[in-house]
Amino acid sequence: MRCLFTVQPALAHFHLVAPQARALCDRGHDVRIATAATFAPVVEGAGFRCCPAGLDWSADAYEEAFPEIRSVPNEDRGRVLLEDIFVRQCTPPMARDLVDLAEEWPFDVVIHDLLEFGGYVAAEALGIPHVTLGISGIVTVPMVWLRASLGPVLSDVRRTFALPPDEDLSRLFAFLRLDFVPPSYRMPDPLLPAVTRSVRPVVHDETVDSGLPAYFEHLDGAPTLLISLGSVFNRDIDLFRVLVEGLRDESMHVIVAAGRDLDPSLLGDLPPSVHVEPYLPFSRVATYVDAAILHGGLTSTLTMLGSGVPVVFVPLAADHPVNAQRFSDLHAGLTLRRADLKRADVRRAVRAVLDDPRYRQGARRIQREMEALDGPEAAACLIEEVGRRKKPLEHQP
Repeated sequence: MRCLFTVQPALAHFHLVAPQARALCDRGHDVRIATAATFAPVVEGAGFRCCPAGLDWSADAYEEAFPEIRSVPNEDRGRVLLEDIFVRQCTPPMARDLVDLAEEWPFDVVIHDLLEFGGYVAAEALGIPHVTLGISGIVTVPMVWLRASLGPVLSDVRRTFALPPDEDLSRLFAFLRLDFVPPSYRMPDPLLPAVTRSVRPVVHDETVDSGLPAYFEHLDGAPTLLISLGSVFNRDIDLFRVLVEGLRDESMHVIVAAGRDLDPSLLGDLPPSVHVEPYLPFSRVATYVDAAILHGGLTSTLTMLGSGVPVVFVPLAADHPVNAQRFSDLHAGLTLRRADLKRADVRRAVRAVLDDPRYRQGARRIQREMEALDGPEAAACLIEEVGRRKKPLEHQP
C-alpha cells in the first residue's frame, strides 16, 4: 500500500509523525512524507523519502515566512496561526501539489498532521481515505470549539476544490483520528468522533548529533530541572533569563535546552549548576529530570508525561494554554503567566512541584495511563484497515 504522510515543517510535529511512518515501513508499505522543501533534510535524515510540497517555509522561522504575525498579540497568535496561516495560506498550495503528485505516484491513503489540512483536502478531492494524527493540544478541547474555529475557514478552502462544506468537521474526522493523548487528558466531549482512538506517543527526537553530554551520568543527588521553550518560541531571551535567574540560588542542576539558533552568551554569566545545550533529545532527558519548565508544546509536554515528570508551564501561544490547563486540571503541574513574570514566581513554582508529592503523583497517574495504550504498531494496523477497506474505522464500543 502507498501511504503518504503530510506534516507541517516543524520538529515537534515530525517527532510524533515519524514513528507511525516507520511502523508502516516495517510492515512493508511504500511510505513517503510530504512537507515544505526547506524541511526535506530533516525528513530524509530520518531515513524517509520526502516529497517537497506546499509553501516553502519553516516553523522555527515562521515570523519571517508570515511577517504579519509579528503585530499579533501572543494571546491571539494561536487563532491566527490556526485559521489564517495553517488553513487559509498553507492548505491550498499543499492540496494542489498533492493532487499533482497523485498523477505520478497514486497513493492509497493520506495520513496528515492535524494542523496540516492540505492532505485532508487533497484526499477528499481524490476520493481516497485519510487519517488524522492529533498531534496538537487542540485535540483536548471539545468538538463544539473546533467546529466554530475550523468549520467556516475549512469550508471556504474546500469550495475552491469543488468540495462541499464541512462545517461540522464530519469529513475532517471521517475515517480515523489517532490522538497522542490518553483519554483522561481530553476535556469531556459528547461530540468526540466515534473513529477516535488514543495512541501511546513515541517521540522520534534523536539525531546523529543528539547524544547526551557526559555530565548527565555524573549528576549528584540534587534535583535536576529542564528548561525549554521549544524550537519555535525560543527567541524570548528575556523569559529565559528570568527562568534561569529565578533558580540561580537553588541547590539543583538546571539544564537549558535553548535551541540551535540561540547564542548561550545572551543568557549572561551562569553558575556552574546551569548547563545550556543547543539541542537535547527529551525522550532521553526525561529519565534524568525531576521537573521541567516548558512553554506548553504538546510534544515536549507528552514526553515529560511519559516519564511521570511534573511541569511548570509558561504558555506563550498556539495550544500552550490548553496543555497547561490540562496539566493543572490533572494535578500534574502549575502555570505561570508570561506577563510580569518575576524570578520569585519561578522559584516558588519549581519548589512547589518538587516538594509537594501530589504533582509527581498526578504526572505518574497519567504516565501509567499512557503506558497502557497501544503504540505505533497498533496505529499502523488501524491505518492499514482504513486504507484497504476505504471505509471509516468500524465503531468499537
